[in-house]
Amino acid sequence: MLTTLAFVPLLEVALLVTVARSFAVPEAATVAYAGFIVSALALVVAQVVGAVVRDRGIGVLEETLAVSPWSAVYWGGKLLFPAATALVTSALGCVVVWAVEPAHNADLLGMALLGILMAVLVGCCVGLGCSVAAVAGRDPFFAANVLTALLPVTAGVIAPLSAYPAWLQPVSAVLPGTWLVHWLRESGAGQFSGWPLLLEGLITAAWACGGVVGLRMAWGRMRSGSGSAEVL
Repeated sequence: MLTTLAFVPLLEVALLVTVARSFAVPEAATVAYAGFIVSALALVVAQVVGAVVRDRGIGVLEETLAVSPWSAVYWGGKLLFPAATALVTSALGCVVVWAVEPAHNADLLGMALLGILMAVLVGCCVGLGCSVAAVAGRDPFFAANVLTALLPVTAGVIAPLSAYPAWLQPVSAVLPGTWLVHWLRESGAGQFSGWPLLLEGLITAAWACGGVVGLRMAWGRMRSGSGSAEVL
């Protein structure tokens, strides 16, 4: 548990900063903060899906879908712990970066902490969307694994989105986390704008709606007598 919550995110960010320094990328602190934002998002998604898969294995998920698929208590419990752990570990990581960086830029730290809070909220919605694969897919971890593997690359942690190849920019632009990192970069440079947050919100809403629709379909199949074997 400690390895998952603390060591792995710290190692990922350390590797990103090392790569950034090797390519002479400026603003290593911004790269580190962006890494923690993406790490918080990915950690929430992975833990939410893991919790749903565990419930699927012991039959709790099937009973929940059959009785109360929109249970605030159930889904709140699945989201609360991952959100809290990602928030605490990533925020502490940002404080460490601020403490060791020469500039000690408190404004950038504040924006990074706000970005982590928003990343946790995004992760909850994306985790709900990825849970559909955990409910109905043969490989319940497929969506979460693919997404968390892509995010450190597509979110623009090391380089801004505008520096990406033309074919990769549209892909990155519709994946979660990209516009949060873009907002952090622009705000850190003094170019404040709400458009990146609006775009991130739209992408997040799409993931959440996909999760709700997917769970509604699973619930409908169970109600129609399709059987748990087809749904789970």
